[in-house]
Amino acid sequence: MKMPINWGKGQQYDTGSSNAVAMDDFGHVVEVHVGSGRLFYRLGAVNFDKQMITWGYSQQYDTGDSNAVAIAGSGQIVEVHVGSDRLFYSYGTPGFLDLNQRFAQSPSIYYDTGGPNAVAYADNPFRAVEVHVGSGRLFYRVGNFTS
Repeated sequence: MKMPINWGKGQQYDTGSSNAVAMDDFGHVVEVHVGSGRLFYRLGAVNFDKQMITWGYSQQYDTGDSNAVAIAGSGQIVEVHVGSDRLFYSYGTPGFLDLNQRFAQSPSIYYDTGGPNAVAYADNPFRAVEVHVGSGRLFYRVGNFTS
């Protein structure tokens, strides 16, 4: 393992807060953030030699706060977020060939109550691990995707 990381220059790409990013093995990225109580995502492609990302348009996908995203090797994405002290997730497969394309994403699905959260995702088979805060304590959930 090589360390330390040689970070490129910081680049502004949008406005908002509570952001998260996930990347697959091919340099495809999906970023989620909050802007005025609305949730947005954007797709990107990383050029590691130039230490730059080519971003698609920011696209609204729901309302809420405190979101996180994970991407599996197959390109499947799972997103978690908070809405009115309730936790929701959605999932889908974006088309990284057109970074501005809206991808087929499931509707937000309620799964628990709580606050800030994070998610990890793997495929073969599809599995997810989620962690969140609830009443000053930490909780986790393990999920298996069904067909």
